[in-house]
Amino acid sequence: MSYYIRLSDNKYPVTYSQLKQANPNMSIPKSPTDEQLLPLGYANVEATQKPVDSHTYVAPDPLPPGYVAPSFYDAYAQKVTEGIPFNNGSEYVQVWTIIALTQPEVDDRIEAAKIVKKEEVMSEVITQINSFYQSEDLTQARVRDQITAKYNTYSRLLSPTQDEIDYMVNTDAVTDYTTSIYDDLIAAGIVIDSLTTEQAVIDYTFNMPPLPAIMSYKLMAVIGAMSQ
Repeated sequence: MSYYIRLSDNKYPVTYSQLKQANPNMSIPKSPTDEQLLPLGYANVEATQKPVDSHTYVAPDPLPPGYVAPSFYDAYAQKVTEGIPFNNGSEYVQVWTIIALTQPEVDDRIEAAKIVKKEEVMSEVITQINSFYQSEDLTQARVRDQITAKYNTYSRLLSPTQDEIDYMVNTDAVTDYTTSIYDDLIAAGIVIDSLTTEQAVIDYTFNMPPLPAIMSYKLMAVIGAMSQ
């Protein structure tokens, strides 16, 4: 989409629709030239490449002829905003400004990353549980659905209260249906919540042991009881 600048007050961006509305009695072509715009008090703005996140950018391979690397910014600490176009003497060009994030903005990004990471952890847990069902040929639909539902309720363990942690650690009443995976989830949530940078959250990996190795006789007893 093309954008224009109004020269009287540097209003930007101006869309083609706004340009037409401001000049209802003029016939303006869909892609007007500066020669057509200048008498109306407007000018074209030449688009420039927006800086890209240095953490996620992947250069084309192989590099095409004439490849020019983009400008980079650190998305964990900076953001990109569009400024008022600059007149370089022959045309107006799009301007991008890289500015530092405020601490509240950094904190918001970290918290958002933690939410995403916790969802990834739970997704991995459920994926491995489903894989276990298949490998063990536990085909009873009722058993599978009930156990999956039980594990889904444990997503809250990624953000436990201290009372919940103490309850899981100290109360014998929960041992009938608790396996080491619950402790792993609690530990994962505590670790994720303790991370202080977005990079650290993104890099965190949840290393859950292969499920058949941690499936204790207690969980198998629960499966047996539910299949009765």
